[in-house]
Amino acid sequence: MRKERFIMATISLVVGIVALGATSAAFVLGKPVEPTSQVEKVRGAGATAVTTPAKPSLNITVKELRIESEDNETFRSGQTIKVHCLIANTSEEKTSNFGVVIRTPGGEIAHKEISLKGGEETELEGTFTATAQGRVILACRADPDKKLIESSKGDNKKVIDLYFFEAPNK
Repeated sequence: MRKERFIMATISLVVGIVALGATSAAFVLGKPVEPTSQVEKVRGAGATAVTTPAKPSLNITVKELRIESEDNETFRSGQTIKVHCLIANTSEEKTSNFGVVIRTPGGEIAHKEISLKGGEETELEGTFTATAQGRVILACRADPDKKLIESSKGDNKKVIDLYFFEAPNK
């Protein structure tokens, strides 16, 4: 009986220490930030989308993302690839100012400075010939001088990374 109590007390102590350690680690490292902007629809065989957290004040939603390549599976050198994106301002009143850039394994192919009034939508399309395997990055940024955050090098599957930056106050 005493041995069982000792074992139960030891287990409880270990569980408590582990829970305390996990809580401390989460506090020190910071909790993961959930994305506030979502990609509503992604079309294209094998296409995926990754979003980074956007400040709620940016009010941007990617309503549709479509990506097409010759084999609709991967990006390979020499292929023609089409990217289409529909971006909306979700605010009913606030105007959002930002830039949109499509970066490809071969370089930047489309750049557009955008100012969207509340509730407005805009489309961005780009067609390019891939010069290397890799990712296509669709980035929304507020400052055209700010360098894009490079995505980690990945496989040659069709991936679009979305980056959102709040527009500077003017």
